[in-house]
Amino acid sequence: MDKSTQDRIFDPFFTTKGENGTGLGLSQVYGFVERSDGAIQVYSKIGHGTRFTLYFPRSFENIDDKHNSPAIPEISLKGNETILVVDDEPGMLELARDILTNQGYHVQTAHDGIQALSILEKRPVDLVLSDVIMPNLDGFQLASQIQKLHPNTKILMTSGFTNDRHNTLETDMPFKNILLKPYTSSTLLEYVRNRLNEDKYQPVLDGRTVMVLDDDHDVRELFKINLNRLGCRVIPASTSEEAITLYKQSMDDTNGPIDIVILDLTIPGDVSGVVVAEKIRAINEKARLIVCSGHTNTPEVSNYHDFGFNAMINKDFNRDKIRQALEDVISTD
Repeated sequence: MDKSTQDRIFDPFFTTKGENGTGLGLSQVYGFVERSDGAIQVYSKIGHGTRFTLYFPRSFENIDDKHNSPAIPEISLKGNETILVVDDEPGMLELARDILTNQGYHVQTAHDGIQALSILEKRPVDLVLSDVIMPNLDGFQLASQIQKLHPNTKILMTSGFTNDRHNTLETDMPFKNILLKPYTSSTLLEYVRNRLNEDKYQPVLDGRTVMVLDDDHDVRELFKINLNRLGCRVIPASTSEEAITLYKQSMDDTNGPIDIVILDLTIPGDVSGVVVAEKIRAINEKARLIVCSGHTNTPEVSNYHDFGFNAMINKDFNRDKIRQALEDVISTD
């Protein structure tokens, strides 16, 4: 490649293939590498060829952990909801429409915020997927109007840029988890499905009391953050004695016993999570117990039912997996 071509190869929609190219391939590669905290270098010489070198942070994860992990059902990315895609780039409109339509969604498109509002006046929409930077009415202004005029319509923002305006709005629900361009099909579908699912699970877990036993303060805090966002009330415990005492006290509570107990498998200088599970089960044979561990290849985790647990979760703090485990345990009543 010559220098001018090489300088533009990562630009979205830039292609040397004319109508036969989309210009999204290398821009997606660049986006993947950047979001992985990596780097990409290009060496090219006309008449000789081109070499791409990709650098990624070293991972210390044990590959065997994945092979030995119990299967966790994945959330379906299909749907039948109506989605309005708003973007002033025709290529991005077409791409999003094709990806979503292929998964069963009903898709409407608009090239700016004004057209989007006109569509919303005529028909109900479950989710608006809007670009941030657009002429006439930008994504933030559109979202503000949607909140006022169509409060039941969910909003998911997408952008190829990040700026201070994003940061000031990050605590406001419509602007959380902005989908960055360029995105893959699976990333788009995951963001859309998660946004649509956000309120569906709330009645199941809303108001539930969950006790978390772990000797690590940071682990307890991370669980508390995730569980609070799922609508749960959290009771932390750092020792087995404290956990058993708190559970006994909850049996006399007018609101009933603790709904779910998440137990660390190994507590240095204390009895194991298996022993705590036995003691709590002796207090209440209907107790709902979940084992939590960073080591997935132990018998207590891979065969958790044999050790008195109702479910297991890994210490990766994936909120969807935590929610799925809690809902599975609740649904066994």
